[in-house]
Amino acid sequence: MPSPCTLLLAVLAAPQGERYVHEEPCFELVLPGADWKKLDQGAPGVLALVFTPVKDMTTRCSVLRFTESFLPDGLETREQQIQQTAGALYARVALEPGEIAGREATRWEYTIVGATSVEWAFQEDDGRWVIFQIAGTKLDWETPERRAMLAAIPGTFEWTGGEAPELSASVRSSPAELRAARQPSPASA
Repeated sequence: MPSPCTLLLAVLAAPQGERYVHEEPCFELVLPGADWKKLDQGAPGVLALVFTPVKDMTTRCSVLRFTESFLPDGLETREQQIQQTAGALYARVALEPGEIAGREATRWEYTIVGATSVEWAFQEDDGRWVIFQIAGTKLDWETPERRAMLAAIPGTFEWTGGEAPELSASVRSSPAELRAARQPSPASA
């Protein structure tokens, strides 16, 4: 018997584009075309799907789900991570309330060397963070057709959620805890 998620999605009319349905956790979105390929960048207990029409992933849509310990302050924590990686190349455009998939969310827009990313994040009841991201090059955002293509994707995203695989100890740990665990103890040094 099909899952409730599958039945719900089958009832919905298909908008133009390529519909993608993920079973667990359950979500759907409509991609601009068949040239957008899925790349699974996840690990056990972590959802990290990237959809992109280009090999270098400069133009992309990503759906991510992280534990609360990995993002204790949501997008504020993620912003610190990006700032540390990109340094002076990073610039915040906005960090404000928003909405995605019919849920209250935080909307974060930023640039790195002219490329723009927009992320929406909301927290599930169990504390996990769901992040929906669209990103594109400067040319993507300056070309009206490309900008419209990227801007349309978030409106097609629907999140039902669901159980995730059992989390390994490393996934339940915060980045600081993982770094500390990798450091040799004073007795072994």
